Amino acid sequence: MTRVTLSPSPGPERAPAAAAGAGLLMDSPVRASWPGTASGPGRAALRGEDTVIGPDDELRYVVLPAFDDAAQIGDAFRASAVAVDLLFDDGTRLLDAAPADQYGLPASARASFERAALTPDQWNLRRLPLAAHAGRRVVAVEVVVDAPAPAGPTSDELSAWIDGTAIVPARRLPADASPADLVVTTRGTQSSPTASRGNTMPFAGLPHGFTLVTPMTDTANLHWNYTWNQHSPQGRRPRLRGLAISHTPSLWVGDRGVLLVSASRGPGEPDPAGAVFDHDDESARPHRYGVRLADGTAAEVAATDHGAIFRFDLGAGTGEARLVLDGLAGGAYVLDPAAPQAVRGYVDSHGPHTGRLPRLYVDAVVEGRVEEAVVVAGIDGAPDRAVLRVRPDADGVVTVRVGTSWIGAEEARAARESELPPSRSLDDVATSAKRAWNALLSRVRVEGATDDQLVTLYSNLYRLFLYPTALTEGSGADERYASPFIDAADEDGPERSRSAVRPGRMYANNGFWDTYRTSWPGYLLFAPDRVGDLLDGFLQHYRDGGWTARWSAPGYLDAMVGTSFDVISADAVTKHAAGFDAATAYDAALRNATVHPPTRFTGRKGLRSTLYRGYVANDLDEGLSWTVEGAINDFGLYVQAMTLARLAPAGGERRARLDAEARYFHSRALAYRRLFDPATGFLRSRTPEGGWEEPFDPAVWGGGYTETNAWGMAVSAPHDGAGLARLHGGPQGLARLLDAYFSTPETAREELRGTYPSVIHEMTEARDIRMGMFGLSNQPAHHIPYMYAFAEAPHRLQSVVRESLARLFTGSEIGQGYPGDEDNGEMSAWWLFSAMGLYPLAPGSGEYVVGSPLFPRLTVDIPGAGTLEIVAENQSPENVYVQSLTLDGEPWESLAIPHSRIARDARLVFTMGPEPSTWGASPEARPASLSDLDLPLLDDALRGARLAPGAAPDAAALTDDLGATTVVLETGSSVTWELREAAVPELATLTLAEPGRYAWRLERSTEGTDWSTADERAEEFVWEHQLRVFTLAGRPAAAVPARWWRLTALTPLPLEQVELLAPA
Repeated sequence: MTRVTLSPSPGPERAPAAAAGAGLLMDSPVRASWPGTASGPGRAALRGEDTVIGPDDELRYVVLPAFDDAAQIGDAFRASAVAVDLLFDDGTRLLDAAPADQYGLPASARASFERAALTPDQWNLRRLPLAAHAGRRVVAVEVVVDAPAPAGPTSDELSAWIDGTAIVPARRLPADASPADLVVTTRGTQSSPTASRGNTMPFAGLPHGFTLVTPMTDTANLHWNYTWNQHSPQGRRPRLRGLAISHTPSLWVGDRGVLLVSASRGPGEPDPAGAVFDHDDESARPHRYGVRLADGTAAEVAATDHGAIFRFDLGAGTGEARLVLDGLAGGAYVLDPAAPQAVRGYVDSHGPHTGRLPRLYVDAVVEGRVEEAVVVAGIDGAPDRAVLRVRPDADGVVTVRVGTSWIGAEEARAARESELPPSRSLDDVATSAKRAWNALLSRVRVEGATDDQLVTLYSNLYRLFLYPTALTEGSGADERYASPFIDAADEDGPERSRSAVRPGRMYANNGFWDTYRTSWPGYLLFAPDRVGDLLDGFLQHYRDGGWTARWSAPGYLDAMVGTSFDVISADAVTKHAAGFDAATAYDAALRNATVHPPTRFTGRKGLRSTLYRGYVANDLDEGLSWTVEGAINDFGLYVQAMTLARLAPAGGERRARLDAEARYFHSRALAYRRLFDPATGFLRSRTPEGGWEEPFDPAVWGGGYTETNAWGMAVSAPHDGAGLARLHGGPQGLARLLDAYFSTPETAREELRGTYPSVIHEMTEARDIRMGMFGLSNQPAHHIPYMYAFAEAPHRLQSVVRESLARLFTGSEIGQGYPGDEDNGEMSAWWLFSAMGLYPLAPGSGEYVVGSPLFPRLTVDIPGAGTLEIVAENQSPENVYVQSLTLDGEPWESLAIPHSRIARDARLVFTMGPEPSTWGASPEARPASLSDLDLPLLDDALRGARLAPGAAPDAAALTDDLGATTVVLETGSSVTWELREAAVPELATLTLAEPGRYAWRLERSTEGTDWSTADERAEEFVWEHQLRVFTLAGRPAAAVPARWWRLTALTPLPLEQVELLAPA
């Protein structure tokens, strides 16, 4: 038997997502330790007990197993072979019956290790139902360990902390709970910059609202303002610093427009450390937040669209209170002695990743007699704050109503007066918000879900519909917004924003590199009545600023890779989104794809040379990821061009232009192939000269790979899965690569951090889930299980996804719930689609890949279309494999289902089983792939060509693949090239330095003497440094291979680059 030692402990020394040196549920957890070299079972009595189990009791505890930095990564998790057991008076034990916890995961010590049921260095909540043992007497509670023998050198000691062990009545959801009542907004808050279980804030507000409200446990910065208990200065319980108006797009980006409101009894200001509270005393819902503090104070807040109402119940008989309004990042307040209950002013913001941040104007009114109101100057750089001495009402309540505006002070006052009149209580505001949330959340219904699954379902829907958020003010014909892209003055004034005020609607707060994968497909399926407005609200960025954002917060943010709104637009076009300007969306995407941007905040980095070289070289950080995301978004442009071409009149100029652009972007969407190294089987970074970056280790993070490594980008061509499979020798080769991916362990060792200054949290998160290199905590991995659809191995897809759903979205009750960052609804939507058994693998394709449904029955009410019903017969935690599928009563054999077949009245019936079947495994069953069209990749035939004598000065720069030199061809002048070998180009591209209308003639010759016209035209260029593409196939003379090509200017041509694109 392994010797187990139990000892009192303040808490684990290493708890990156929680308070170190503290328990989670109790003040004094117990530390269990046992020899690191030991193997096999061992147990120790935690305490004696004399409890008769009731009919609805459960065993509840939390456990934190310590990660062991062992020589073999498999040994690092041996401390997770730990459990709590109950000894009954007849000598038998609870774990003898092999019980499962609330997630269906095995609860014994050895099985906890083998099933990776516990996350190391994090608290894990376990609830074991005891109904089967009702009436039995428990005489002892024991800690059990059962680690396997180590495979290599290990630590001298393994340890785990056990806390809060109790036999208690099981917590049940109310039978009459509405979807909004099932949402837990604190999911994801037991997180930090080094360990994410969501990295969320407990926001309340309206769906896609203008204003968010939240509690704050820390105000030292504007990023991690609320954590489950990591901000606790002493002990396990957090402290409330106040309730705040917020506009956070992401904790990593930081907040803006923050107004913190706090209240306390007596004449002194509230304790800057905050007031202690317990999470059992919180009510965190999407429509309101409330908490009762340890000192008896109850604090609540709810939001309207452009304001918030705060209520502090200090207790009957409270004679005086101190109320503080604090902008945290700066601001100013105006007090009127004649109306001391009114506070007007503004709060400022700052952020390292973006340009200027707008000023938020606030207009507040305090209910209760204000005895004194002063502005207290900040000390040592702290901002000023408004401090009011208030007489609460007879019940001891102080209420504050705040209107807000990005436009100006008058608009803030109008918002308060219209949305928060004195007759409207906090309960009224919360009820209205709850109604709005329920209208959306109730579109999805399930049968056969556990309580935890219901909380996860509706909390994930809440996160999806929380973002993006509105910038629109006013209503009806008076809708307008302060544009983050157009300045009307040099600086914001005390009463008015410097931003130009424009009519219409605008949205912000979205990281499209994250959200294009699942969030926007989610809006297109679950909310087709809203998605057009959301999309057009982001197209307004292009109309105002000339570019769509990569990351909007609220203006252009220099973050992440890829202009992913391009493929979002393609998905919307493919799925026929209403209320969406498809032509403008394509123009915006075209600029992203063909014009190198003027600043780092917009467009595609490295595009100046990438346009011609075909890939982003390693002289730009994250170049490989820029290339891959560029290919995915170019697929989006191909889809848009094809769709718009079908709508254009045949034979017309627009149709010809769109056809040429479709062919061009089809080729560019295959650019990932240029980075495939057949010798290693990975996508690899290339140098500007075309060589492979050395040294190469697929396990090393960073460099060319954004937040991942070569394993993580190995199958990042979801739009061309069949083409990717061919690079690996066919579907079986792709299956072998995926199997290796899921079996090669991520170690997160220091030597693998690559170009990152330290091991990043995505590395340890991937390590800790123990699914090989799979890092579900981060977006680049989200599509990877579904790539088995191209490997004739759908059973592996089904197994991986269901395992992920079973054990990676746990801990909702203790501020967890996610395996990593929940970014603007993307992680939530991954869960939603995966639970449905349908996944939008390739946005823009118009298809969903079939997975493994989680529930016996799920329905989606699709506004204006009907009801989608998904039935899983024989569904159970063990039956994860699809045996057959019907759609509307007919057998369905394909792994892909068109959006058009399910975005209406439709019925999918799965038959599930415990073993893999042949369903979906045939070559014909795979999803569509870009390379199905069998169009070749295009290369520049001018690369390596020789200039004929007499060329214009600097003419060689026109084919140098750099595009950095402007060569002006005057009218009548020409440039002649001799190709390395004769070619039949399909397309020509010209990049011009200046916008305008230009004309030219392109001629060809087989010997360099007799010339025929291949193309002659006059065309408009609308942007600086714009590349345009033109087809050559329309002229018979261009269809014969030619070695000599001549370009003649018919107007002055300020050229930067010329290409003749022929099949590679």
